Amino acid sequence: MQTFLTTTCLLFFTFNISLAQTNHNDLKDVNLKGNVKSFGQCFLDGTEIPLADNNKICQTGIGNMYNEKGFLLSSNSVSYNAKVLEMKYYYDTDGVLNASDYYYPGTKMSQSFLITVKQDTTKNEVSYWFYEGSVLQSKTVFIRDEKGNLVGHMNYGKDEKLNMEKHYEYDADNYRIKESFWSISPPGYLDKPILKSIVTYKNDEFGNPIMKTNSSSKETTTYTYKYDRNDNWLLRTSYNYKGEINQIAEQYFEYY
Repeated sequence: MQTFLTTTCLLFFTFNISLAQTNHNDLKDVNLKGNVKSFGQCFLDGTEIPLADNNKICQTGIGNMYNEKGFLLSSNSVSYNAKVLEMKYYYDTDGVLNASDYYYPGTKMSQSFLITVKQDTTKNEVSYWFYEGSVLQSKTVFIRDEKGNLVGHMNYGKDEKLNMEKHYEYDADNYRIKESFWSISPPGYLDKPILKSIVTYKNDEFGNPIMKTNSSSKETTTYTYKYDRNDNWLLRTSYNYKGEINQIAEQYFEYY
C-alpha cells in the first residue's frame, strides 16, 4: 500500500510540474488564472451541504502553494478533513526543480527525492528522474506543443517500464477537449490489469468543462460553476445523466 500511495502521489505531483524557462507554468497546466499564491480544492461528502456549514466534510482535497512565477512550492492531500500527505518542492537558482520531500502524518513516515531534469528541445520533451538516495524510483516524461500545451504525459517505474500514459488535445483557445488514458493498475488493487479510457470535454468560455463524456463507462457528466473575479471557479456542481446532483466541489484562493 505504501508503494502504491507513493506512486499515486508521484503521478499527481508530476501532472503539474514544468520548467521555468518555457512559456507555461503549473498554474496554466491546471487552468488557474491570475497570480495565485495558494489554492485549495475540496470534494464535499454529500450533495446537500450548505456552504456556510462549518461541519462539512472534505471527502478528498488538495492544498497548493505557488511562487510568484506560478510554480508549486508545496502540496497537501486531505482525506475526510485529515491531512494524509505533505509535499514540498525545491528549485535551483535557474528555477528548475531538483528535489522534493514527502511526509505522511498518519504513519509519521517521510521520503526525500532528488530530481534530475533532462530536456529534448527538438521534441519539446522534458523528463524528470526521481531518485531516493542513488536509486531510481520513477521517471516522468512530458511532451508539449509549440504553444506550451501539454500533449503527452508518460510515467515509468523503477524498472523504467511504462506504467501510465496520457495524451491531450486542445481547441483554438488552448483549452483541453480530449484526454486519452492508459495505465497498469498495481497488483491486487484492481481486478483489471490494464485501465483505458477516453474522455472528451465541452467547455465554457473560461475553459472549464460543462460536459464530460467517458468513452469506457459511457457516462456523461454536466457541470455548473460559480466564479471569482479572476475567473477561477469557487463552486462546482456535477450532475449525472438524469440531471441529479452527484458531487459538489469547492475551491479557495489567495492571490499575490
